[in-house]
Amino acid sequence: MPTEEYILNIVDEQFVFEFDGVLPGPPNQRRIGGVLLSQPGGTSPSTGDSKAYIRIPEDMDGLRLTAVGASCSTAGSSGTTSVQLRRVRAGVGVDMLTTPVTIDANETDSSAAAAAAVIDTDNDDVQTGDQIFFDLDSVSSGARGLYISFTFNE
Repeated sequence: MPTEEYILNIVDEQFVFEFDGVLPGPPNQRRIGGVLLSQPGGTSPSTGDSKAYIRIPEDMDGLRLTAVGASCSTAGSSGTTSVQLRRVRAGVGVDMLTTPVTIDANETDSSAAAAAAVIDTDNDDVQTGDQIFFDLDSVSSGARGLYISFTFNE
């Protein structure tokens, strides 16, 4: 039976939504979550590091980042929206993606991006107490409602 926990936090005036659920089926250690970096009806998000972060709990110790995606409720008209995930462990930060997750102009989802996100397999593991920061490197003009999803597995 899957368990679900919904958490709503406010981080730096941005809304953060996390879903932490154990999904059925082997290996039964899958964790899915996401963060909302800007409100759907609000203004475009601004670029910058540490727009939001999550803390890795004990039950996720040893899992690996296996998927990442992004969407926006309103497509931007020019340029790309680009987000990097940065893991901080004992004060040392490393990028978790060798190619950041992007949303192209006039698109609302990273699944249609010309360049797919690439997970850095040297930096995809998480330990209890790690912090995962979401760094917004660029924003497509007019993009709103930016949501980042991620999956961790054994």
